[in-house]
Amino acid sequence: MTKKWILLLSIFLTACGFEGDGIYEESGFWPLTTHNLQLPAFNFESDKEVLFKFDGYGSHGTSFLSINLISDTPVNFEKLNTILEVRVYGGNNVTYFYRKSALNSHFLRMQKIGEAAWANEMEWNGRYEYSSPDIKNRAVPFSISEVPYAAKEMTYIHSLPTGKEAFSIYVKIGDVPEGFENLQINLGLSSGWK
Repeated sequence: MTKKWILLLSIFLTACGFEGDGIYEESGFWPLTTHNLQLPAFNFESDKEVLFKFDGYGSHGTSFLSINLISDTPVNFEKLNTILEVRVYGGNNVTYFYRKSALNSHFLRMQKIGEAAWANEMEWNGRYEYSSPDIKNRAVPFSISEVPYAAKEMTYIHSLPTGKEAFSIYVKIGDVPEGFENLQINLGLSSGWK
């Protein structure tokens, strides 16, 4: 019974070191701990700028940044050409991640070359949904002859190096086209032992 209380207290004290924006959770046992941070959602609006700051986020040296777009009604995310700028930087102003490109630039490049291809370092890496199981189950779902179906959610995921220092995440949304005005966006960071 004493070991349980010591373990619970150590997990509580570790999680208590977090300060800043978002909801931070740790799960699992050291060294297999998973660190998750969900930042507050905000409206996906033209020219909107948001800055999040936090300290005490745990990490295994690499994290996955997820950018989630959510709609009340299904939309064709492959047509979303809004330029999204995201910069993740540390306390010494060292940039760990930077991307500024149209959300559909990867999809447009695949259309241009006529085949599935991995996203490059300047493109947002997202998985579009297809009705055909053959296309849907590919590592990079894409078809030159089929169009992705409209969906209520789209997620872009990228890895980046992270430590345990203070971080800031700057987000700037470009022009949002007609039909995409009612989206919500939220960002998250996750670092696991694998």
